Amino acid sequence: MIHQARTSALQFEKMPLEDAGFLGVVRAFFDHALTPDLRQAGRETLGVHSDIEACKVWHRRLFERGWIASAWPVAFGGTGWSARQRFLFDRECARQDAPVLFIGGIRSLGPLLIEQGTSEQRARFLTPMLSGRDLWCHGHGQASLRSSRHHLFGHQRDAAQPYSPSDIDQSLGVRDRSLDLGRLALAWIKYIRHAPLGG
Repeated sequence: MIHQARTSALQFEKMPLEDAGFLGVVRAFFDHALTPDLRQAGRETLGVHSDIEACKVWHRRLFERGWIASAWPVAFGGTGWSARQRFLFDRECARQDAPVLFIGGIRSLGPLLIEQGTSEQRARFLTPMLSGRDLWCHGHGQASLRSSRHHLFGHQRDAAQPYSPSDIDQSLGVRDRSLDLGRLALAWIKYIRHAPLGG
């Protein structure tokens, strides 16, 4: 443990000043925000994301710090970090046992909406996605369901304001309903239990 600490300190000293300054800010935040229970959840991760409740807590803390969407443009709530800074942040998350987040929406649907979405779609979906209020997952239609071009997006929304299938169709521009709700479960990935709506 002492050897690891000395090695880490030596590596820190050899870093470019810009990297060292950035990591100093990240580590200072982790010191108080990445609590022992969250680190434990990170260490116990066996799948593609950590315990969902730990994910939600860590998501909220990163969102409040402005760090939840490291690859998004600043104008849409992103950090504005360079590729190098994103790498350093992700590596530090792994080194410090941060929970692996359930952020399929931020990684896939968010950038798609930023690049191709309408202003109405961005206004409607991006902020709840960033805050963690709406959790999205991304599924693919199986070959037996005609074509891999069917991409199904599901998300968890406030139960008091559920989306209807036609609402989702209109918002996401869905034209082909050939999979429809009766067969939709065959195409959803297993993590849909955290994001039960889709179109």
